[in-house]
Amino acid sequence: MRTQTFLPGAAAGLAVILTLVASNSRSLAQEDPAALKGQVRSTAEGLMEGVVVSAKKTGSTVTVSVLSDARGEYSFPRNRLTPGQYSLSIRAVGYEMDDPGAVEISSSKTVTSNLTLRKAKDLSSQLTNAEWLVSMPGTDDQKAGLLTCVVCHTLERIVKSRHDAAEFVAVLERMATYTNSSFPLHVQKRPARWLMAPLTPTEKAACFALSSTIGGMAVGVAVALMTLLFVPAAVAHLGALLFFALATGMMHGLIGTLLGIWAVKWDQYTALHTFVLLPLAFLSGVFAPVASMPETAQTLIAFNPIFYLIDGFRYGAIGEASADLRLSVGVAVAVNAGLFAWVHYWLRTGYRLKS
Repeated sequence: MRTQTFLPGAAAGLAVILTLVASNSRSLAQEDPAALKGQVRSTAEGLMEGVVVSAKKTGSTVTVSVLSDARGEYSFPRNRLTPGQYSLSIRAVGYEMDDPGAVEISSSKTVTSNLTLRKAKDLSSQLTNAEWLVSMPGTDDQKAGLLTCVVCHTLERIVKSRHDAAEFVAVLERMATYTNSSFPLHVQKRPARWLMAPLTPTEKAACFALSSTIGGMAVGVAVALMTLLFVPAAVAHLGALLFFALATGMMHGLIGTLLGIWAVKWDQYTALHTFVLLPLAFLSGVFAPVASMPETAQTLIAFNPIFYLIDGFRYGAIGEASADLRLSVGVAVAVNAGLFAWVHYWLRTGYRLKS
């Protein structure tokens, strides 16, 4: 009796479940049909499988892609394409698509757009970096260096280049000066390593000033020791000698830093050093006392800051000076302070360091 009652009940329950499932499936099918579908075929091979079909909405940066199946059919789910105008493109190496024009996606009906492909006229324009790399001769180890190139540009630029081996060496040297975030439309120079140091502009300027001063003092001490082996000498005023030696070394170091930042070529640096700094040094009473020179020369030399540094050093060495010592000290301090401020300003603003 229980068996007879159970079987009809179970059958009725199963029928209700199947009805609900079928009804829900029909409802889902009606609510979410394809927004865009069609077939992909080529004039030579007919229906094509595995073609990547992409749709991009006008004004959007998002591209949605699907694959064509064995029957050459593709379909975009409605939940992937919002209503609007879309442009279509394909990815199939060796093929190009006849432009189907823009398609208008609506929220209520399915749009059909069949795509026709033809053989590509320029196969190289479709190859990815990976495909270029595979097609190149050579072992994987020989081609490994090219992997660093794809960070900034495609390998197509390399394989289509007309440079010979010697020209490529120059290209590689130039490329090494660019950052890894560069690309053809926005090339960025790689900053020098010292620019990446976690130091403030003041600390960097101080490092340049101190390093040049220490280097100059080391050379000066070495020359003095060698001189004393042959010519006995006595220091008249050690304090003044050290002060003006340090001031002179710092001044030349700061000037060298400014020239190094400003000069684009080595010739520019050496030209300023040869035709500006050296004449100023020679025309500062180095080889003859200023008092023995014509008045015009004495007037011009009075405006030469290097004269006061050399004159103060001479006072420290032999006890004789052409200018007031206090004026020489003031000029030395003012010149170095001005040059330090100049270097600091260029480091802070990045003048010629960001290009």
